[in-house]
Amino acid sequence: MQLIGTVMFNFNTGNAFISDLNWVQQDILICTPNIIRLYFF
Repeated sequence: MQLIGTVMFNFNTGNAFISDLNWVQQDILICTPNIIRLYFF
């Protein structure tokens, strides 16, 4: 289970480098894996 949380954390970190998104898209793209990560950690 912790592996899934680690993968979601890495996905979340990668999404931070995408710069051509507006703030709503960024919030959705970054917060969704964060919620999944918190569940599995």
